[in-house]
Amino acid sequence: MTMTSVPSPKFANKFPRPLTGQGPQKFAANWPTFDSGHPLFIVPESLIRDTSRANGGSGVRGRNVAGLILAVGLISGCDQLFGQDPARCEQSVTTVRQAIGFKDFEAARKWRDYTWKVCDERAIVATLDKEIVDAETAMAAEAQASAEQAAKLAQTRINAAQALWREFDEAKPVDRNEQSLAATRKSAKRLGKGLLPEFSKKLDAYNDAEYQKRLAALSR
Repeated sequence: MTMTSVPSPKFANKFPRPLTGQGPQKFAANWPTFDSGHPLFIVPESLIRDTSRANGGSGVRGRNVAGLILAVGLISGCDQLFGQDPARCEQSVTTVRQAIGFKDFEAARKWRDYTWKVCDERAIVATLDKEIVDAETAMAAEAQASAEQAAKLAQTRINAAQALWREFDEAKPVDRNEQSLAATRKSAKRLGKGLLPEFSKKLDAYNDAEYQKRLAALSR
């Protein structure tokens, strides 16, 4: 009896692609096509021949195949359906951790869900959940600390700019002229370097206003 390999409908197009290459990568959003490395159901050739009435058959083309596939799928594919796949489990766990390292938590959660399907040891899923949450918490803390540091730096620069303008105001009348005013403005504008754009724009606006106010006073 001739035997024909039929791809299992339970597994076709359901395995995510692993990450490749260096650095942050785009995680696969779609499932790849079925390949020969996944389980195949062995179906007798006689069961997939054309049995339509036009060829003298019973007119139930494909029903035997469907029934056999279902039966073999429930028996032979049982381990795969319930995650008995150490190789894919290891690959999936590694990919989750790669995604965490890239701070791509959306991809990490997608691969975590896949890990739950292919790993027999459920404890590893709980471990991955904790790693994802811990990494997100750490990233949020880093972002908060960075924002606070940026704001502190901006305040320091504003204080320095204010000191420059006060220094100009406290200079002797003979030393307060358009040339010294332009020099003060130039020094004050340098303080905006290295600031976040939002703080740099505010400092520039402050310096421009202070300059225009003193320029008008010199013109009187």
